[in-house]
Amino acid sequence: MSQTKPELHRAVELLCGASFSVAMTGAGVSAGSSISTFRAEDGIWARFPVEEYGTAAAFRRDPEKVWQLFGSLDDELRRAHPNPAHAALATLEQMGLLGGLVTQNIDGLHQAAGSRVVVELHGTVSTGHCPCCRQSYRREDIPPWPPAPHCSSCGAILRPDIVLFNDIIPEQAFWHATQLFRQADVVLAVGTALEVAPASWLVMSAPAYGAVVILIDPDPPLKAQAVASVVVPAAAERALPELVEIARDSLGHHPRRPRQATDR
Repeated sequence: MSQTKPELHRAVELLCGASFSVAMTGAGVSAGSSISTFRAEDGIWARFPVEEYGTAAAFRRDPEKVWQLFGSLDDELRRAHPNPAHAALATLEQMGLLGGLVTQNIDGLHQAAGSRVVVELHGTVSTGHCPCCRQSYRREDIPPWPPAPHCSSCGAILRPDIVLFNDIIPEQAFWHATQLFRQADVVLAVGTALEVAPASWLVMSAPAYGAVVILIDPDPPLKAQAVASVVVPAAAERALPELVEIARDSLGHHPRRPRQATDR
């Protein structure tokens, strides 16, 4: 029996007893797909200092330079595939134990794994736009770079639909995420250090709205542990498949009908 087995059993009890549950995922979920995290010692911000490459002001100042960051991300993401953590979260949704998922990740791997209710709080690399004329682009229609790709209509430098620091979170995404969290009586926070607002606020304030927090992370932050009822100190790609197996045994392999989120 793994050291995390009792915590996983308690997590399953909470999920099975919930009227509505929502997950918040961070970079730790995609780390198992060999995607670099941003804040690790050898992570993205170590190679591309955030003030030079990762802010809205940096893009306005020198978009050609910031496209070096986009290029590095694109190289990694094109090689990435969903890992067992992504598959497990999709399975929990199919089993009726997860009503929705809010992610800080921009890689689209939750959708690729089969999750259907996904809110991308920090945007996505799958589309882009022109900051000047607002024309939209699919990733496959953005010209190769370097140099930085330009809009075919007005000639301005394009931007992927990624939320940089000091950007405004997309209004529709934030509204949808807020609705999911306000309806949840169980919150499953996976692979996130809860360092970036407003994603961190959604999880940290969940108990104030009556929700129970389950935290799965190999190095769970102390501030998150303080609000969590269950803490599973393990990597997402190891803990989540085990959680799914426990849930299957608990439900007798019969999925339950999930309560649907409402637009209240």
